[in-house]
Amino acid sequence: MFPNYVHSIVRTADPGAWPVAPQGYCECDFAATANALNLLSGAPRYSKDSFVQEAGILFQPRLGGTISPLKVWQIHQHGFGTHFGNLSRTESVA
Repeated sequence: MFPNYVHSIVRTADPGAWPVAPQGYCECDFAATANALNLLSGAPRYSKDSFVQEAGILFQPRLGGTISPLKVWQIHQHGFGTHFGNLSRTESVA
């Protein structure tokens, strides 16, 4: 268990509870997306490699990887919600 001051979606420090994978060169968007969805799912269902494949020609490692709106599109394609932009300009109540 984590101390009370640690805020996490996973309640334990057990490595088995953290279905995350490493990233390759300029694959941070894909690894972050896969890792976040795996943590939300509680299982290793997504891989950075599948997100790289989905991006196809839009993934340009020599130019720095890919653009953030692509990550938002990929997250939505897998049934999850997200936002792109400034949350301070929404009407949502926390």
